[in-house]
Amino acid sequence: PEDLSGNTNLSSFIILIAPAWDYVEMGPTIGTDFADIRKLMDQMDLENHLLQIDPIGSVEKNAEIVAKEIVNFSSSSKKAIILVSGSSSSPSVAHALGEILNTEQLDCVKGWFNAVGILQGASFIDFFMRRPIRWGFHAFLKFKKWDIANVESMSTRIRRDRFQKVQIPENIFILNYLSIPLSGNISQFARLSYKIIRKQGPNDGSALIVDTIAPNGISIVSFGTDHF
Repeated sequence: PEDLSGNTNLSSFIILIAPAWDYVEMGPTIGTDFADIRKLMDQMDLENHLLQIDPIGSVEKNAEIVAKEIVNFSSSSKKAIILVSGSSSSPSVAHALGEILNTEQLDCVKGWFNAVGILQGASFIDFFMRRPIRWGFHAFLKFKKWDIANVESMSTRIRRDRFQKVQIPENIFILNYLSIPLSGNISQFARLSYKIIRKQGPNDGSALIVDTIAPNGISIVSFGTDHF
């Protein structure tokens, strides 16, 4: 769209950032709170806001929060909106843009940066939901105080069907950021899940690469890096 790609003055936009899973506790460790990016934006005097989504909430619950925040910011500012999301927050943004909000409500949204978003689910979650492994997985989730249904909302079993219903307006510029690791440079956070879903196809240590791409957008690739 001309109003985004033709406008290099980012100060004319509000950048809304949807943080990823467990960003309150794990953010400082694995970057799910986008702290480094927010610091850089602050240094560049770019108006940015971290959306207060539920750190361990379901995709659907957080999609409702994202939708409300878009409406709130669009009504309180004359600036256009660019959305930034990563990993678990990307399907929430996709759901908000493609199912919840109408064309008029989305008029202010000009761009979406989707970083390694598990748009069609995280394949390793499906693995851990199988019997008999799921009983141990459920015990782990209970220990972490994570709701099983919220975690399962990120599975491919649920997300792939829901994503087929998502229709994001074509005037919203989409930029996908993909990580494509090599087997020799998998981080400690992705090592187990990478091995689990390796037989399914190329993956970033959380999801299949094809499941992280929003259609009708432009993709940039980072070779040698994984999901984290």
